[in-house]
Amino acid sequence: AQTPVWKVLQQQLMAQYDERQLAHYTAVTVPATLVWAMSAQEQKILEPARRDGKGELNIHLIGSTYLYEGLSDWSILARASPPDFHTVNVHLILGTPFQRDGKVQDKTGESIHFDDLPSVQAKLQPSFAQISPKKKYGAKELRSKTCRSFTHGSTTVKVHCHEKLYQNVMNEIPTPHLAFMSNPGFPLPYRRFYDA
Repeated sequence: AQTPVWKVLQQQLMAQYDERQLAHYTAVTVPATLVWAMSAQEQKILEPARRDGKGELNIHLIGSTYLYEGLSDWSILARASPPDFHTVNVHLILGTPFQRDGKVQDKTGESIHFDDLPSVQAKLQPSFAQISPKKKYGAKELRSKTCRSFTHGSTTVKVHCHEKLYQNVMNEIPTPHLAFMSNPGFPLPYRRFYDA
């Protein structure tokens, strides 16, 4: 029997990071969860996409933020996607994107510091994310770091960013093969995506 792709990914991640690092490195969480979901529900998710013959997979991430889903390591999804898909379109449905959403950490597990970001959630200030003591990211830098392509082999993951609520963008983007909500907003009253 063939080893499930999510188990192969798990083995690769364990080889790349030690167990302690992996437990604290949040950038792998969403892509690895999507790989697991596609593996576990292959007949429902991947087979319809294979039948349409386009070689594309469309994923909607409803209720995303730049600081969590956006800063995910999307190369993981490119590396673990089935070879019959040359393009995986990840649509981040961001709504009110510049907000805290759980821990935001670098590869070592250190918290990323914020400048000018209110304690709950409010609009983005001109410069807010301090990734290192010398570098701060504003809206333009964060968008360019997030909304781009990640290629591994013959598969490219294209991350599309939509700063709209799902009900206002769902008819403008391709129908999803997988719609996913990593944090539905409960019980966080400042997350607006419980209305999606």
